[in-house]
Amino acid sequence: MRQSISTHVVGRLLLLAALVTGLLFSAGSLPAHAQPARQASYYTVQPGDTWAGIAASFGVPVRLIWQANGVTNPAALAAGQELFIPAHRSGSQPVIAYDITSAIVTWRAALESGNLISSLLLVNGVSSPASVVGQRITMPARQDQIRAIAEQSAATVTPAPTSAPTQPPTPAPPPTVTQFPTAALDRELVGVQGFFMFNDGVLRAHSLDMVAYDLGAGWIKQQVVWKDFEYEKDRYSKEMWHVLDEVVNLAKDRGLKVLLSIHTAPDWARATQEEEGPPVDFAEYSEFVKDVVLRYKGKVHAVEIWNEPNLRREWNGAPLNGAEYVRLLAGANEIIKRTYPEGNVIVVSAGLAPTGVTSDIAVDDRLYLRQMYEAGLAQHADAIGIHPYSWGNPPWTRCCGDWGGAPTHNDHPSFFFLDTIEDYREIQAEFGDLGRPLWATEFGWGTMDKLGRETPADAPFFNYVNENLQAQYILEAYRMAQEWDFMGPMFLWNFNIAAIPGFDNSHSGYSILRANNDPRPAYEALRAALRTDM
Repeated sequence: MRQSISTHVVGRLLLLAALVTGLLFSAGSLPAHAQPARQASYYTVQPGDTWAGIAASFGVPVRLIWQANGVTNPAALAAGQELFIPAHRSGSQPVIAYDITSAIVTWRAALESGNLISSLLLVNGVSSPASVVGQRITMPARQDQIRAIAEQSAATVTPAPTSAPTQPPTPAPPPTVTQFPTAALDRELVGVQGFFMFNDGVLRAHSLDMVAYDLGAGWIKQQVVWKDFEYEKDRYSKEMWHVLDEVVNLAKDRGLKVLLSIHTAPDWARATQEEEGPPVDFAEYSEFVKDVVLRYKGKVHAVEIWNEPNLRREWNGAPLNGAEYVRLLAGANEIIKRTYPEGNVIVVSAGLAPTGVTSDIAVDDRLYLRQMYEAGLAQHADAIGIHPYSWGNPPWTRCCGDWGGAPTHNDHPSFFFLDTIEDYREIQAEFGDLGRPLWATEFGWGTMDKLGRETPADAPFFNYVNENLQAQYILEAYRMAQEWDFMGPMFLWNFNIAAIPGFDNSHSGYSILRANNDPRPAYEALRAALRTDM
């Protein structure tokens, strides 16, 4: 999780992803699934006009037009009707329409037309991307405008971020969302990270039954804390191996793929016992990784090498930079490839904490990723780990000041799911590595809604998400990511922490289960999107 934030140079605006992937369309070259642009006068309603089309033409929310004209019955729109358009731009602009389907999703329509998804929703008077599936939506054709702005903005710098208030203001209750996406998700790209290493084997089996047979996810992620296994050099905990054996074997029996995240050196291997960190001799780590992959040959599908090494609390005792981490990664990758010459274990670089700051306790993850690439990252990993958290902001919003975001933790790109993914792709493009996939080894939204627990002082953004919004954001993030061919599996943080007795901290807010394994709306919505037999 992040520490704090700093000024960030914005090298791209709204359509960076489109510029990278070639989705910009010039005038007269709209995609086949978009309706042709048209010009119209919207002071006098023309035959065939719609409220959404009028709103899009003037860039004004449809509800504002209704209010300005005293409209109480939106169905009563007639040709020849005179409308007052408040706060409109000078003249109208071209309008295009999209029929939103499982193939032509809201994300793609916004990208191709040059609009923010949140602006698109506002203009059309709808609350979420999920609610427009199967409908036609209308929007301005803004590609040329966005391109012109982008060309002039290379040197634009975001305002210095402000710290979150010590005592956040009491927010208005978030809206209730009851509509969820109905298009099925690919279970091979959906994973959950949970606490499966219980002392109770029955509970462990029940939890993995829920993941495989009820929820329908395709992957689990399990952390392997090295210091808990090798408590002294070459002396191992039989109990820890037994529990991990059960997790891996139960997962295999249920058809679940397994990602193991191996991190945290034991004290005997480290230079200091403060916080957590790597060993003095990186070869010690590689040997432990070898022990793990040999033990679970044919049962583990991917290994993540360490966790958030751009934070001092995870990397104390060694230089805090990307090049030093790549030394660790290179040794582990080499030993995995030697152990599995057939190449059927995917090596994932450590997911970085989206910090947005460089200080004595953290390195900005974007800077750290560049350091990793400069040190040869592309030679030592099959996939790039990423932790695209979004605090209280919806997954479809971008920094900064986007409509629909949270009132705090919103003034820097590292606070946004979409910005983090786009920034990582930009860095991959800089180093000619766009073919390597991103794996979201952690992501999620937290809320204490209906958990009966206080919002943690260090997580005021929980106040701006309720259980229904958590469900909506998680579903939309998965749907967006499955539109991108560069995204590998995404692992939700987390499956079941709130269901573990006595585990009472901010991590429980991210859980999609309550006490007694009671499903939260996020669990139910994800299950509905994964199950094809319902």
